[in-house]
This record gives sequence, C-alpha cells and structure tokens, in this order.
Amino acid sequence: MLNFRYPFLSNPSMCFFIRKENALNFTDEQLLKLLLIEEYNSINALDEYKLKYERFFIVESKNWIHIIDDNYGLDFTRNIKEILIDLGKTNEVFYCWIDDCGPYQFEWIYYKDGMLKRKYVVNTSDEIIEDYGIPLNGEKDALSLKDNLEKTCGIISSIGIDFNLLNIRGYEFFNPNDFIFNEEEY
Repeated sequence: MLNFRYPFLSNPSMCFFIRKENALNFTDEQLLKLLLIEEYNSINALDEYKLKYERFFIVESKNWIHIIDDNYGLDFTRNIKEILIDLGKTNEVFYCWIDDCGPYQFEWIYYKDGMLKRKYVVNTSDEIIEDYGIPLNGEKDALSLKDNLEKTCGIISSIGIDFNLLNIRGYEFFNPNDFIFNEEEY
C-alpha cells in the first residue's frame, strides 16, 4: 500500500497526520495514551515483524506527524474515528484508509479549524458512499488517477504533507482481542 513512501512497513493500510504547528507539544507517550495503548515496546523500523503483536510508527516530517498503522492493528482495535473527532477539535488532522480487504477502497477525513472539512469514502464497487464538504485542492486531479494509492498520495501532497522523513519511531503492542497466529506456521 504505502510501502514505497514508508519502506519499513509490512502492510500499511491506515494513517493519519497531525500538523506539527498544532501538535508541537505531543510526546510519543501522549500519542500512545490518546490511542489507548497502555503497554507497548519500542521497536526499530527494521525489526522483524512479529505476528502476535500489532505495530505502528510515529514518523515526523518537516510540518507533520505521521501515525502509520502497520497491518490494521490500530484501526481495527481502536476507535480511531472517535479519536480523530477529538483531535480535530484543536488540531489540523488528515486521516486516510487504503484497503485491500474491507468494505472501502479508500477513505479520507480532514479536520481543520476545529471542524470536519472533508470526508470522502468510496466502496469496493467504486460507489461514492460519502461525499461531505468542499473538495480539497488537487482532489479533482488526484481522483482522475487509476490507482487508489496514487489518488490518496495526491491528496496527502496537496494538503502539504511531505514524505521527507526526519525521525521514525516504532511501537508494538499486544492485542488480546486479535487472533493469535502461530509464527512457526508462517
């Protein structure tokens, strides 16, 4: 999915971004608490992926903090959209989902100035499920692209989110509600 932007990921699907000028005071510990993760381990981005843990990365670029879910752990185990509503009250936030196994092909949610500015959801049958707000700058051009990843990256770039990654921090957490794989089988 987003591997070419974040080559250290195994199967990224969801990410959200917080503009740094609003989020300068966020520490990783505060973000982890916001994501309802109490027990976690720091990991290196190059560490081997362990199937029994969920993992995600906090990445910084010049103007944004990127929170990237690796293999659906955050999005399936947390109420991310409720967290986004709270974050969006005081921060500029962009959320995107690019799917390969669910009901949506892609989804974008954008909060700015304390309000939901844009929500755009397309299902796997290419039907627009939700189209709220004024289209973002560059959205028309991005939607003309065939690949969902390219569409989403076009929107991400049009908002001003850059991929010049400055600092990558990884975390893993155990999800007791998740199906436990036997790593020896894989």
